[in-house]
Amino acid sequence: MYLEAVLRGYKLFPVPVNVDLRQQLEKENDEVLLGKLASYKSLHNDTDTCERPRLIRAIEIEEYYMQHPELQEAVKPLPYIIFGLCGDRDLIRTRITQRLHERLDTGMIEEVQNLLDAGVSKHQLIRYGLEYKYVTQYLQGEMDYDTMFTLLNTAIHQFSKRQMTWFRRMERMGLTIHWIDVALPEDAKMEMIYKEIQR
Repeated sequence: MYLEAVLRGYKLFPVPVNVDLRQQLEKENDEVLLGKLASYKSLHNDTDTCERPRLIRAIEIEEYYMQHPELQEAVKPLPYIIFGLCGDRDLIRTRITQRLHERLDTGMIEEVQNLLDAGVSKHQLIRYGLEYKYVTQYLQGEMDYDTMFTLLNTAIHQFSKRQMTWFRRMERMGLTIHWIDVALPEDAKMEMIYKEIQR
């Protein structure tokens, strides 16, 4: 989503809380609030409408943008060319697992321990998900090393599949991705990238 936000020029400015507006909106029913939000933008998903607080916040954001039209000029899509790695799923799974072994062996556990020692709460690290979540739980004695590795490895594989689903969605929405076989040697990958950029 971060990649898509940059490529499509999403507005992601910090918007202050508008207490007066919130008080006004709280008096309205959900149907009125939905209509108000729909008057600002197309409601293509339910991210902003699944809960009343999110719905009110979405209206608050759109109101702020209306009052600050200069922000529209500050957000413009960038010129881009996208490359992605694809290939045999078994090979990708093997590489993901190998990479996890390498990361655990070269300081990931120590990194999380240093964060805990520096005062970062375990709850905050667990909320970050993936590596931080499972390594924190391991360091807190909530699971042994093998369980941590198995659960984390599974979660990363699932995340990889979700990433590919997201990239396919980006393609359906008109963003071109130049796919490169993950099995190619690094110099061959770079050569393909260089040739595509020169076109």
